[in-house]
Amino acid sequence: MSRPRPVLAVCLLLVALAGCSKDSSSPPTTSVASKPAVTAKGRRTTTTVASTTSAPTTSAPTTSTPGALSVGDYEGQQFDGGFVKGVTRTGDVVQISFDRYQVYVAQPDGQYALKSGTELTEEPILYGNSDVPYVNDNPKLRTFTLAPDVTILRLADPVPCGADDRPTDPVWQSITVAALAGGAWTDRQEDSLVFNPAGLVRQVRLSSGC
Repeated sequence: MSRPRPVLAVCLLLVALAGCSKDSSSPPTTSVASKPAVTAKGRRTTTTVASTTSAPTTSAPTTSTPGALSVGDYEGQQFDGGFVKGVTRTGDVVQISFDRYQVYVAQPDGQYALKSGTELTEEPILYGNSDVPYVNDNPKLRTFTLAPDVTILRLADPVPCGADDRPTDPVWQSITVAALAGGAWTDRQEDSLVFNPAGLVRQVRLSSGC
């Protein structure tokens, strides 16, 4: 996927995995910030849920104790960002196919770096952006398992694309696992995951640009 054109940017944190490029000298069209609201091109395009705990640095096993749910391709990350590409259900076990991307993250020196996976220390939430705030040069599907108590949030219609002088806050609707499995992800393709300490997905956020 091509890199975004240089513009004032807004975005949120994301981490790098194997097969992804790790930095970029090109300025992002959207950037992740640790403040609850930032603007790009005069409009609010992203918000963040801050975390005071850094993502674990050690890799987690693909399964835990006997009888426990498989964590699939979990690698110890707290957060992830990308595209939900499919949902499968086997009895009570629900898994998602996820294509990770890298997000431009603002650095203390004013530069930007591409982050994804285990590098993320905040949930990467993107919404309402008119430019592409991520890079996905090496698409790869990963499988993650949803926790039994998973929360699923979906950006409500209409997608907030407010006028430059009227930024619009997003509205997140809570939906069921059945709705997710039924295709609620298909028109929401800037998604984020939050994992619990066991490596299961405790929250799925389905979002979208303009």
